[in-house]
Formats: sequence, C-alpha cells, structure tokens
Amino acid sequence: MSAPTTIADAARTMPHTLRELEPDDETIAALHMLLGFDDDLAAEATRTPNRIRGLLTAIHPGLERVIGPRIHHPAVLDLLERYGSPTALKQASHEEITEALRPRAPPIAERLAAEIRTALDEQTVMVPGTDAAALILPSLASSLRTVLDQRKTRVGNIEELLDTHPLSQVLTSMPGNGVRTGARILAEIGDASAVPPPPPRRLRRPGARHPPLRQLHPRRSGTPARKPPTQTGLLPRRVRVPGRPGLPRLLRPEDRPRLEAQPGTDLPRPTTLRRHLPHAQKRTLYLLNPSRTA
Repeated sequence: MSAPTTIADAARTMPHTLRELEPDDETIAALHMLLGFDDDLAAEATRTPNRIRGLLTAIHPGLERVIGPRIHHPAVLDLLERYGSPTALKQASHEEITEALRPRAPPIAERLAAEIRTALDEQTVMVPGTDAAALILPSLASSLRTVLDQRKTRVGNIEELLDTHPLSQVLTSMPGNGVRTGARILAEIGDASAVPPPPPRRLRRPGARHPPLRQLHPRRSGTPARKPPTQTGLLPRRVRVPGRPGLPRLLRPEDRPRLEAQPGTDLPRPTTLRRHLPHAQKRTLYLLNPSRTA
C-alpha cells in the first residue's frame, strides 16, 4: 500500500490522529532540534567546569579559590591550556602569567596574575597526582571553550529561526524573556491554539448572592483571623472534667497549723485556715476585742 493510500485511509477511518500542517511547523520542528542540542551543551557546560574545579581542589585548593570562580573566562581557559598544572604555573614568572592573561583580560591581568602567584607560593607540598592532572586540565579547558563557543553559535541559529515566526516580537517583548526562553515557549506551547479553552462560568441568577471576597482571596493584613469558638471554649474555666482526680492536699488535716485563741475569750479554735478576707477580718476583731463576744 502506497503512502498516499495509507494517509487517505487513515483520514477516513481515524481523523482524530491527523493534524493540519501549517507553514510554521518546519520552524517549530527545527527549534525543537536546536533546543534539544542546546540543552545537551548546557549540561556539558556545567559538568566540565565542575570537573576542572574538582581537580584543582584535589591538587591545589589555593589556586582553585582564585581561578575557580572565573573558570568560564577566556583568559583563564588560555592560561590552563598553556600551562596546565600548578607546577608549570609556579615555574613561570609574574610577567609571563600577565602576558598570557592580557590578550583576553586587559583590565584584570595584573591583579589576577598577582593573586595567582600569591596562591602558588602559599602551598609548598606537592600532592600526589599533580602530574596526572597536568595531562587532564588542558584537555578539559579546551573542551569547555568549544562548548561555550558552540552555545554562542546555537543562540544565533535559534534567533534566526525565531525571527521568522510572526509571534517572535511578542515573545521577546515579555519581561524576562530572551531568545532561548521565547523559543522554548514557542516550541513547547506554540500559539496556544491547541490549548482547550476554560469552561464557561455559570451566569449568576438574578438576586443570587455574590460570594464574599474574603473567601476568594487570602488574608493580607497582619492581624491573624480569629478562630471560631469551639465547644470546649464555651465552657467556664473552673469546670472540672468528670472523672479526673484532683490534686493531692499538701498538708494533712492533723499537720495543718491551728490558731490558738487568747485566754479569756470564748472564740472556738478554728479547725482549718481561714483563706478568705471576711473570715480573717472577723477573727481579728474577735481577738482584739473579746468583750464583743458577750
């Protein structure tokens, strides 16, 4: 069965499996391929610097602290490709290191060379594996340079394809959207024509109550919302839960202090301590004026 016959039969029996070809489908397909390759380059551009910094940390931590944060700089890559190891850098003079950095980094060549010489002089011990790292570091620096150059080239290709699409100016005019982000939106979402529209909202009946806004939007004021009263919150504080044992008495009845009455008074001895103010006032009056008891 030929291809046109197969397509015609599929269109007759399974129309939902076919889609209409548009003029910009070739652009979107090309963007998919370029963005996939750019993702691979981005992963490689992350892995290679980490590998270089890991090797430098293992053999010379001081040198890694100086050139590690600037590992993507072209001048640092030139320096690693030319010398390749801390031993070779230590044998070079300050002027030689400055001349190696000057073509790609004229403003910082002197300062960076001085920092490198200071870091090299701080370490006097040669770590095992330094000679092997001298064979790996130049290759990694060259690979990183190639990856960074390829990413710059791919950005130009992506920008050329994006300019041919009618939505390119709209995508790149959005805040925070560059060439890569706009191409990613166009490749993944397109013009949003395939996105199903949201379901229509039910029209409000005449006289129906509008939902309060405090239920639709979160509270923004600093005062926290009050909690609804619960069943336990409505009970008085001094209500004791049934079945809960009370606290033990600190003093037994026979160990409690008793108040001795003065001679000549008919005031009986209290059996318990008077804790309330009215009883204390009565007891004081009885003790000070015994004639009132008659």
